[in-house]
Amino acid sequence: MSSAIPVAVGSSKAALVDAITLVNAGRIGEAMERCRDAVQANPNDVNMTALLGAILLKSRELELAEKYLRRAVELAPDFAKPQEDLGFLRSESGRFEEAVPLLQNATRLEPNSERGFMTLGRALSGLGKGAEADAAFESAFDLNPIRKKLAFAAEHHKAGRLEDAEKYRLSPLHATRSAAWESETASRSARTTVDPHISGVRAGRGPAPTSDLGVLGLHTN
Repeated sequence: MSSAIPVAVGSSKAALVDAITLVNAGRIGEAMERCRDAVQANPNDVNMTALLGAILLKSRELELAEKYLRRAVELAPDFAKPQEDLGFLRSESGRFEEAVPLLQNATRLEPNSERGFMTLGRALSGLGKGAEADAAFESAFDLNPIRKKLAFAAEHHKAGRLEDAEKYRLSPLHATRSAAWESETASRSARTTVDPHISGVRAGRGPAPTSDLGVLGLHTN
């Protein structure tokens, strides 16, 4: 995904790299403690707050994840990743009305996030807004056309729009594959592969590495 995890002014890049390296090594508990220590020392460290929220989310500690993701959004409302993560959390909890504004803003801020648009589509579908959901799904599939036919059909089928699903010739095999793909998409936040190299800046000066925790950028304001 390509949303950014911001870094607050004065945050330690070394501590950030250490935490990400621990995540990358599968040492989630240690990474979580590193983030907790950093946030306790500097409650305005947006990066560590957002990263802690993301780690808690993939650890399924949803109440605490929401706490830190909300704080990250408060600290940096112009960054997409915490909003996308918080929207994902609320959508997965069935809180679609709360999820939609976050996901709409996240996808506006980061229009290259397939996960953001896909989660927005699911939340809109949960509210019965089929046309708006389809538009969000279409944006996601434009970013990943290979999955478009299969996933679009599956979403119609899941929502009970069988005639629309039939247009895409959804078969039981396709449905099984799509369910597996949906599970894979939903679990991306639970993976531990993170590039520890931090190079991008918020204004877009220089590259930013991608990972399942998002693109890592520097928040310099």
